[in-house]
Amino acid sequence: MKQVSVAHAKANLSALLDEAAAGEEITITRHGKPIARLGGIGPTAKEPWAPLTELRRRLPPWPMPSVDILRDQREDDDARVDRALGDWREAKR
Repeated sequence: MKQVSVAHAKANLSALLDEAAAGEEITITRHGKPIARLGGIGPTAKEPWAPLTELRRRLPPWPMPSVDILRDQREDDDARVDRALGDWREAKR
């Protein structure tokens, strides 16, 4: 871990940002005491939805459009929805 003064950080911010992006952790000090930490952003911050995308890829396709499910629920036609969801649950197994 690298330590630099506030004055050095102000004068060399661009270079310090490059180092942080490369994985270096930099502590900024004032009068020898740490006041801030500069570091890169991890790979998970770039793709926060990656785990959900993988999960959706592994699930079987939904049996009918969501609008049809909502319409059937509004019309109290639960039997069709139950059959479709039952088929979908069976496909997951």
